Amino acid sequence: MSNILLLFYFPSENRSIPCFYDQFAKAFEKKNHKVLLVNNFIPNQPREQINEYLIQKISDFNPDLIIAFNHIINQKIYEKTNCPVIAFEADTIEVFANSNLMEKYQDRLYLGILNKNRKTIVKEKLRWLKDDKILVIKSSTMLKPEKLNQDINISCIATLIGISNENIICKNLIKNINNKNYLDKFKLIHAKAIENWNDINDNDLKYLECTYEEFFHFMSFYSRLYILDNLASLGLHVYGKFVSLESIINLRDLFFSLKQDSILSISENQNLYNRSKLSVNVHFAHNIKKPEYSVYSWRVCDIMATASCLVSTECPALDQDFGKWIKIPQFSNRHEAYNLCKKLLMEENYRKDIVAGSQLAIKEGGFTFDNRVKEIEEFFNLKSDASKDDLRYEILNLKSDENKDDLRYEIFNLKSDENKHKLKHKIIRLIKNLLKILYKLNIERVAKLPKKIIKFLHKFF
Repeated sequence: MSNILLLFYFPSENRSIPCFYDQFAKAFEKKNHKVLLVNNFIPNQPREQINEYLIQKISDFNPDLIIAFNHIINQKIYEKTNCPVIAFEADTIEVFANSNLMEKYQDRLYLGILNKNRKTIVKEKLRWLKDDKILVIKSSTMLKPEKLNQDINISCIATLIGISNENIICKNLIKNINNKNYLDKFKLIHAKAIENWNDINDNDLKYLECTYEEFFHFMSFYSRLYILDNLASLGLHVYGKFVSLESIINLRDLFFSLKQDSILSISENQNLYNRSKLSVNVHFAHNIKKPEYSVYSWRVCDIMATASCLVSTECPALDQDFGKWIKIPQFSNRHEAYNLCKKLLMEENYRKDIVAGSQLAIKEGGFTFDNRVKEIEEFFNLKSDASKDDLRYEILNLKSDENKDDLRYEIFNLKSDENKHKLKHKIIRLIKNLLKILYKLNIERVAKLPKKIIKFLHKFF
């Protein structure tokens, strides 16, 4: 049995672990490895009292392999361990934490990418990284199809980044509203970013008087929110983290499509996708069109494994990976997105053919976490021990205390929470089915029900 340490960061007020990280951890646990999953603040923040506990915990765990999503790892962890480290590109290498440590510890470091196309940009950004240190760890899933009532037309789980009035780019646009030269130059930079994000250079950023992160947020507003706003009238449900809601309010249709339900865990994701006729994947700004850079979200495989039909922003990597089995419906702008989704909602057979082909691609193409763990085991010579029966999956989740200037880690096991969630949905489905039966029997004639309940039945059934 090997000890696997997974490090990531996700701001959450509850115990749920995001689906992607939880699936990865459970896949290692399934192969009888011992797993420590740590939800940690971005490293190098001045909170040494946390680091002392965390570093000691990791040192005692003595990992045989560390997977640090977005390189969420600091120097103390490197110093207290001596195993290989996979810096996994969960987002993009431009947002990696402590990237200055990567070259320093290059003898232990491997870079995990979701698609071979990313090798081009990786070699441009990390010229010191050897080819044999770049690992293609294909996007994977452990979600399953379920025969549920598909009461949601279109679903989307995404981080929605809006534009605050304090955004430096917005301020400069307003300040130069009558400056034709500035506006013309801005349009050229904006068009270049939409076509090829990596063509944006330091001179462009200097002209706009902004940082890379500020321009990234600005572009992401256009690449996601406008497309989703156009789909709202088709019955869109949007779940996820919403940043700068004041700018999303201006997109009225999208604003009223936002749902407050937390969709994080494996069971929550599986339930939502199976209830959705369509699930849309809209890329962030750094997911660009050129084949040598293109990559798709890890959510793509989750959707394809369920009963939902995937609809995605145009991405050559989708055709490369899944074209043998299915042509994923793709769009290049918000108008195409609307027309494509409308067509799929109207043509059930077309939609079901795509779902069937997608499920076949996941199965026959080996896009499952079982396959990924097996590949990682073989590459790093990790040994599993089926005879061990102790606790294999432990979660260390960072929690804050509002009344104190410190932070603490909370250890818990998600299995009991997942069972409660599954029971909750079973009860809800049972009640809905019972109400449908009663309504079909014309229950208002059988019993004297309150008028509010009668109205409820008429509204939803």
